[in-house]
Amino acid sequence: MNLIMDLPQDSLDDVRDNLFVNDLVKHPLIENYLDRSSNNLCRRNLKKGMIMAYNAIDIAKKIVCRTDVEHGDSVTNLKLRKLLYYLQGFHLAFFGTPLFNESIEAWTYGPVVPVVFQEFKKYKKRDINPDNYTDSLVLTDDEQQMFDMVYQEYNQFSAVALMNLTHNEGPWKNHDTGDVITHDELRNFFLTQIERND
Repeated sequence: MNLIMDLPQDSLDDVRDNLFVNDLVKHPLIENYLDRSSNNLCRRNLKKGMIMAYNAIDIAKKIVCRTDVEHGDSVTNLKLRKLLYYLQGFHLAFFGTPLFNESIEAWTYGPVVPVVFQEFKKYKKRDINPDNYTDSLVLTDDEQQMFDMVYQEYNQFSAVALMNLTHNEGPWKNHDTGDVITHDELRNFFLTQIERND
């Protein structure tokens, strides 16, 4: 069950804007959701009435572990950062919430999640070895479906091709190096991408 998609719009607005944790847990749909997902180690934490996002490094590890080296697939630090940008943008457009908490910044070679850059910079331009990482992150069914869709669409491109794509998109083009690309900017841009493809 995806909390965002299964709640009626007025309930969703309450969750996002008005409720604190005690009120939130009393809502029957959310109470049901919490009961069923208590064993899911990776789903959202409720804090101050907000749904908290995943950790960007955990999402990055999920991407790396999905790399199918035996079939010629590879991922570098540069490509990984671009895939994170697309996953974050489409998550914001589809669900209205960020996939991960960490900010995305406009850097010379495109959008970057700085903590992910730091985590994987030891690889420099080399491929990241998926055998060095474990994917323990479990997404909701809806999120996994979105993840798979975005991964399949954008993983087919090289790191340089992804960089060139991002350089032609508003969220990067409209910023100076080092600027944070806001969630609102990402959501608004990726909503146009969904509408264009409908």
